[in-house]
Amino acid sequence: ARAMGYGSRTLHLLIDYFQRSTTSHVQQQSTASLFVPISQLSLCDNGPIWIGASFGGTLQLLNFWSRAQFRPVYLRQTASELTGEHTAILLRCLKGDHDWLDSFVQDARRRFIALSSSPCFREIELGFALAYLGHADSDQHVDNTIIDEHEQLTNLRNHSGISALANFSDRDLIRLEMYARNAIDHRVIADLAPLTATLVFTSRLQVRLSSLQAAVLFGFALQRRDVDDLSNTLNIPSNQVLALYNKAMRKISQCLQRMQKEEEGRDSTQTGVAVDLPDENAASSLSIRLTSSN
Repeated sequence: ARAMGYGSRTLHLLIDYFQRSTTSHVQQQSTASLFVPISQLSLCDNGPIWIGASFGGTLQLLNFWSRAQFRPVYLRQTASELTGEHTAILLRCLKGDHDWLDSFVQDARRRFIALSSSPCFREIELGFALAYLGHADSDQHVDNTIIDEHEQLTNLRNHSGISALANFSDRDLIRLEMYARNAIDHRVIADLAPLTATLVFTSRLQVRLSSLQAAVLFGFALQRRDVDDLSNTLNIPSNQVLALYNKAMRKISQCLQRMQKEEEGRDSTQTGVAVDLPDENAASSLSIRLTSSN
């Protein structure tokens, strides 16, 4: 019965039942038991607003529940001693406003990213990590364009342009640009890598990455893996790992530059005063100094 659609069909019928039926009993249940027997449900005018699932986190199971529009809100830090899996909790909103679930999902991603280099999550599978963060096709090592699964989180990122730029100085942006142009080594921007990756995976920077680019960015910048480790994990040469990382950083740098120009344009329009753009000679001078010091 595996992979024949029985599970998906059963889940579809269960969700359809919850959406059509109503019960106040479900909302009174402890969160330790997300599902209750249908025989115990009592019908009334107000139904449940969400439905959830909890399981040992694997990529296959995560993809299954994600296809059913369940979204991860929790990942246990300690793995099971028996299976080595981290318990995951996913929720799906059945009715009403989804903003509360968007907030939980964003918070779960932020916490997962913050702990991704810690012992609890540093060795977690890259495909699972990307799927948990909402990137499609993360289980396939192909160069398909992928986008964050919920681009509709506009309420969480309408202000993201200015706040994202506020994390970088002008010299930081120059360093990123120099690396994107292969003018300096990746070690020179090592301090900026976690921040840039965090902005991407929390949807505060809208950058489209391929599956491999996203995997390399997450493993290199957030899990702090070295090139050889990623090369063995992804089964690709070390020079290709660095090339993918450079492509990802190039897209991030270009996005930040566009945002900077838009912000400068808005400032000049509002004040009616011309804004001096960064001197290209200064960027070249900084590039020479960084290259020499490296």
